Amino acid sequence: MFRNSDTPTSPFVDLEAVPGHQVTLQWRDTEGAAANCPPAYLFGDGTTLKWLKLVKSGSNFTAYYATTTTTPQTSDWILIATHTTTFTNTTYLGGLAVASHSNTLLGSATFDTLTQQ
Repeated sequence: MFRNSDTPTSPFVDLEAVPGHQVTLQWRDTEGAAANCPPAYLFGDGTTLKWLKLVKSGSNFTAYYATTTTTPQTSDWILIATHTTTFTNTTYLGGLAVASHSNTLLGSATFDTLTQQ
């Protein structure tokens, strides 16, 4: 996830693993707007765990996933989509996020084999 700031309504772009072993690209382009998560951006066969890669280059964010059981090579990455959004802050946040999307349930996740490129 990349965020313009740490405020709850901050613009962001993220790549999410969702229930059913699928992945999706989601974003909020302006402060306080609703998040966008088009159904057309839901990828994966629903059975295989995924590797995720979100690349920021200027204002462009490019999302990929891979299904290999080993560390993905360049040819293993499958393009999901590219989205353009401009952050107003000169510094921004990047990291991993977990959400249950419920005010009454805690979310949990296991992250492993993390790399920064």
